[in-house]
Amino acid sequence: MESNSASPEYPLRVRESVPREPVLRKILPFISRRFWTILIAAFAVALAIDGLLHLQKTGFSASTTLLIDPASSSAGPSLETPNVDEEEIYRQTRPLQSKALIGAAVDRLNLMQDDAWNYGSASLPPVLDWAAAPLRALGVPLKPNTPVRARAAIVDRLQHGVRIRRHQSTLIVDLSVTTPVPADSVVLANTLADLYVEDRLERQFAPSAQGAAPIFSARVVDRAIEAEKAPSPLGNLEAWSAVFGVLIGTGIALGIDYLDRGVGGASRAMKKTGRPVIGSLPLLRKKELAKISRRRAADMVIANPMSAYAESLRNLRTSLIYTGEGAAQPKLICVLAARHGEGKTTTALAMGRVAALAGQRTLIVDCELQRHALGRMLGLSVRNGIVEAVNGDVAWREAVVRDAPSGADMILVSQSYFRPRDFFSSVAMEKLLAEFRAAYDLVILSAPAALSGGDARTISRLSDRTIVVAHWTRTPATMLRALIQTLESTGSDVAGLVLNFVDPRARGRLTETDTAYQAKFATRYYKS
Repeated sequence: MESNSASPEYPLRVRESVPREPVLRKILPFISRRFWTILIAAFAVALAIDGLLHLQKTGFSASTTLLIDPASSSAGPSLETPNVDEEEIYRQTRPLQSKALIGAAVDRLNLMQDDAWNYGSASLPPVLDWAAAPLRALGVPLKPNTPVRARAAIVDRLQHGVRIRRHQSTLIVDLSVTTPVPADSVVLANTLADLYVEDRLERQFAPSAQGAAPIFSARVVDRAIEAEKAPSPLGNLEAWSAVFGVLIGTGIALGIDYLDRGVGGASRAMKKTGRPVIGSLPLLRKKELAKISRRRAADMVIANPMSAYAESLRNLRTSLIYTGEGAAQPKLICVLAARHGEGKTTTALAMGRVAALAGQRTLIVDCELQRHALGRMLGLSVRNGIVEAVNGDVAWREAVVRDAPSGADMILVSQSYFRPRDFFSSVAMEKLLAEFRAAYDLVILSAPAALSGGDARTISRLSDRTIVVAHWTRTPATMLRALIQTLESTGSDVAGLVLNFVDPRARGRLTETDTAYQAKFATRYYKS
C-alpha cells in the first residue's frame, strides 16, 4: 500500500554573505604592522604616567614620627586608639600637608632667600620655573620673581613631597618630606613637625577653643636625623603604568592605522577601493639595483629574470591576459596612474619586456606627449614618433624602434607636444590602434597621469583593458576610488590595481594574495 505522506525535503542552503574573517586574523596583522608604534608609544606613556604617579618620591626622603592624643587628660597621651571616629583622626592630621603649615615652614627657614628654592621668574609660568636658570645662562633677560609668586611656587613644590602615614590603627603618624637635597629634607621634616605641635598647643589654649570641637595634642617621638634615597619612579605602580601605556599606545596605533590613507597590501586595497589587485611589484633596493649597469628597475627582468620582480611581472601578465574560459585575450592594454611618481612608465616597459621575452609580438607606445617619459628613461631621441604617425607624416612602421635587450618594439615621442585639440580621440588614432591590434599580440599604451588631464581617460576608453598603478603606501585610496569610477563612467574596462614599490619585508601588511609575497617563494624555488 502506497503512503500518501510525502518524503521530507531538505533544500540546499547556500551562504549568500561572505564568511566573516576570524578576529584574531585581523588583530595579529595589525599588531605586526604597528608593532614599533605600539612599543614606543606604550613605553613613553608608561614612563610619563609612572613619573606623574611617583612625582613626590623623587630625591631624598626624611621622616619624623609624631604621637597625637585626642584625650584632654593630664595622664598624657596613650598609644592605644580611644573611641574616636576615623574621619576625625584624618581631619586632625590633614594640616600636616596643608599649604598654611608648609608656608609657615618656608617663612621660618627663609627659603625665599635661598637660590636653590627661589629659582623661578615672573616672565615664565610656574610650571616652567625649572627653565629660568638655563635661560638666564643663555643670556635671556627674565624678570625676577615677586615675593608672593615665589612663596607660592615654593609651597607648591614642597607640597608634592610631603606625605603622612599612620601606623595601622595606632596614634603614631610618620611625616616624610622628599626634596632633591638630603639636608633640606631633614630640616623641613623637623620644622613641619615642630610647627604642627606648636599649632596644636595654640589651638588648645586659644579662647575660641572653649566649647568648640576638641583639638588633638601632639608631640614629636622621633626626629629626622638623615635622609634616604626615595623609591625609584618604577615603584609598586609600574605594572599599572605599563598596562595603561599599552592601552594608550594601542589606541595611538589604531588612530594612525585609521588615518593611513595608503591602500596597503592586496587584501586591504581590495577593501578600500572595491577593485581586485592583479599584481604586486616588489620594491627594488639599492643593493639589488647596484648589480644592474644602468640601475633601472625595468632592466631587472633582463639582468635577473629569476628575480622576485621579474616573477611578479610574469604573474601580472598572466592575470591580465588569461582572464577566464572563452574570454578573448586583450591586445590593447592601457597602463596609467593617478599621479606622477607611481612607477607607471617603468611598469609599462618592464611588462612589455616580459611579454616579448615570452615570445609575444609586443609594442610599447609612449602616450605622454608633454613628458615623453619612456624616451627619457631609455635615453633615446627619435625623429619620428607617435604624433608624426597619427598625423600621417610618416608610416607608423617607420616610427618603430627596437628594444634590443628584449626584442620588443616601441613607438616613442619625438619631442614635447601640447595639443589643444583632443589628439587621442581622433579618427586617425583609432585607425592606428586597429593596425597595431592586427600587427601585434600585445600593445601596451603608457598613458599620462590621469589627474594631469583628460588624455588618460581617452586612451583608457580606446583600450581593451586598463590597469591602474599605485604606490602601495602613499597613494590615497579615496583618490584611486574616484579615478576608477571616472574611468568606468567613460566606458573603460578597469582590470584592477597594480601595487608598486611593495616592501616584502613589511610586517603585517602582505598576505598570501600579494604576488610580491608569492614571488619570494618562486625565487627560492628557481635558485634551489
